[in-house]
Amino acid sequence: MIVTPHIGGQTEEDVAAMARQAIDDLLAVLSGSPPRHPVGRA
Repeated sequence: MIVTPHIGGQTEEDVAAMARQAIDDLLAVLSGSPPRHPVGRA
């Protein structure tokens, strides 16, 4: 048996979309708006 990590979400398109979401969230925060995809809300 060979075990490998799941990489189904690692296509070029998916990686580009994740990067775009991160940039959009960064720009939102810098302009005073909340991020659309917050991580670890306290």
